[in-house]
Amino acid sequence: ILQIHKINKNSFSIYNDRIIPLKQLKIISDAYNIDILRTSQQALNNKINTKTALINLKKAQKQIIVSWTEYLNTYLTPEEQKLVDQAEKIKFKADSISNCIIENLKPEKNNQDQEHLKYLVENELYPCIETLTKNLHELVEIQTEVAFNLKAASEDIFERIVVLSIFVSLLILVIVWLIIRIGKMGILVREQADDLSVYNEELTCANEELKI
Repeated sequence: ILQIHKINKNSFSIYNDRIIPLKQLKIISDAYNIDILRTSQQALNNKINTKTALINLKKAQKQIIVSWTEYLNTYLTPEEQKLVDQAEKIKFKADSISNCIIENLKPEKNNQDQEHLKYLVENELYPCIETLTKNLHELVEIQTEVAFNLKAASEDIFERIVVLSIFVSLLILVIVWLIIRIGKMGILVREQADDLSVYNEELTCANEELKI
């Protein structure tokens, strides 16, 4: 029962602490690379208007906050926690740059800081998100590695349960066979005892007849 409980616990951990975090980390990575970096580049190159850019950037920031918070509420291994601590510092910088870009894109700025926007996007935001993406990728690899180890542990436990079940089944069969065997021997002994008793009685009668 304890072994089965371990398998259930491992399955629960694989889903809640590894599979779901994979989805959360992908959402965060896409939000930075697509919704923030690409949107900023498109705004810089006038491929989208500032209103659309601002909507996309603010939406991405909210999504990052939600997904990152959810991810931090899962179980983190010691190695994972170190990477998370590093990611927190890079995230803070990336979020600060994003806020500066949002400020720069506001209508009242009227594109007066276009050079500053270009510097923020190309020299600040891009390298920062590139570093953050590498960090997030390492976190994804940890999810995969831990999930694989938990799966392997569950398979090992399952194999032991199967072996134990087979052993117990064979043991039960042996015990049943012994019980049946002993029962048959008991019947045989009783039959032999009855035969011996009859023989003794017949022998006694014969002796008495000889005396007469």
